[in-house]
Amino acid sequence: MAQFSVETGTVKIGEQDRTEIRYSSNFSSNVDGFSNVRSTVTGNNDNISDGNTSKDNVLKYYASNDLGTHYIQRSLGSENGKKYLLTFDYYIPSENTNVDGFELGNAIESIDELEGSVEGNIVGSWTTHRLLYMSRFTAANVRFEMTKVGSGVFTGANDSSDDIIYIKNIVNIEPQEIPEGSKYIEQVSDGITSLPSKHAYGEWKFDLNLIDTINIDFISDVNNRVNTNGYILATNSVNQLGLLNKTNGSAVVLFLTATSYLLNNTWYDLKIQRLASSGVFKEIDTLQTSDLENGTTTAYSTFTSNGSYGFSASAIGNDNYNAGTVKEINIVNTESYLIEFDLNLIEGSLPIVRFRSTLDSTTLSNSQTTIVGRNNIILTAASTNPSVLAFSYLNDSGNFEISNLRISRVYPVGTFAVWIKSPTDSNFLDWTLVDTTGGSGTNPITDNTYTESNFAVLDMDAGDKFRKLSIKRGVQQ
Repeated sequence: MAQFSVETGTVKIGEQDRTEIRYSSNFSSNVDGFSNVRSTVTGNNDNISDGNTSKDNVLKYYASNDLGTHYIQRSLGSENGKKYLLTFDYYIPSENTNVDGFELGNAIESIDELEGSVEGNIVGSWTTHRLLYMSRFTAANVRFEMTKVGSGVFTGANDSSDDIIYIKNIVNIEPQEIPEGSKYIEQVSDGITSLPSKHAYGEWKFDLNLIDTINIDFISDVNNRVNTNGYILATNSVNQLGLLNKTNGSAVVLFLTATSYLLNNTWYDLKIQRLASSGVFKEIDTLQTSDLENGTTTAYSTFTSNGSYGFSASAIGNDNYNAGTVKEINIVNTESYLIEFDLNLIEGSLPIVRFRSTLDSTTLSNSQTTIVGRNNIILTAASTNPSVLAFSYLNDSGNFEISNLRISRVYPVGTFAVWIKSPTDSNFLDWTLVDTTGGSGTNPITDNTYTESNFAVLDMDAGDKFRKLSIKRGVQQ
């Protein structure tokens, strides 16, 4: 955070909420689910004063004249083995005949005190009680048990004006561990913040939470967005996400999503990758999805498919044989594809690989000979058509196994790919390639207008948040 410079507007450093409220009381109209044992309990008690402080909407309970324990109880959302912070206000009138304290607990197992006490014994004034505890509950309810000189067994007055405890503002929270990247920049008033950055290729990762629009100039020649030259990831007023090329301050859209692609007040993880040389994006799924299959008129003598990633085949007698994918690989003329797989040769010759219109017909790319072990083969398409990837013998024979097949498009230098993930938006619970359906352009997309950078720049509106920026030099291959 220290490297950022605020150019215009004002920002503050916020921190992600690290608590989860398990229970928060409301006694404004009733007892809010509390049950009573050898006591009488009522809600919505007003003007309860200790002589100095008066409170409304208070829970009141008083002891019966039965010999035994006197308490109220309710589930506070605690789970066995977890840590909680319980706070509440209580008032024990000094006029009570018997009741001069309370003890928190459970009928079956006790609470492990970590900080504070399960006991409270301040009488005559409103007091805030705080207890950090480890729950050992095997039953759901937490008791607020009255005590007399430290003992929970006594005979009460059974009087609505005697042996009373008043309670208000019960809150039981589960503290969370401090997550990495919990601090964030929040824009207080519209403005620009910059960071020196020479990276024009590689990987940019960050989180954002938008109230209005956000512009992330992740490649920029200036720090103030005046006549900018570079690239921008931006949102707009209808919550589209777009990648733009900006020249002298004028933007050209490279791609744009459909409207309402993002939600307001929601954290999103964004990842931008840009290739410094031709290569692949490993997080794009392999191009084949269906089970591999044998040819028809050029079928192997024996063939066993192992799903979409491999097969075993044998060819008995020298002839032409083909097996591979179904017709679902949409190749583009002159574009290259990385074919990765493991090959185990049991006997005979090594097969070749190539794109074909079908397993039994026209070849649509160069052909490459395989090797035993891990293969990394580049095929260049000679046509724009749906195709198959074929493993072939040409007047040859043998017995081999293919496994861990992956087919990837090889993209040229300067190609961008943008990814999105969110902990709460159910559309993006895992890393997902940003979809341009209903918008414009494609993702990935190639643009080589700018090859250098001086700054990364944030242009955010009031309430927008940004965190966890990381920049890497390369894209994993």
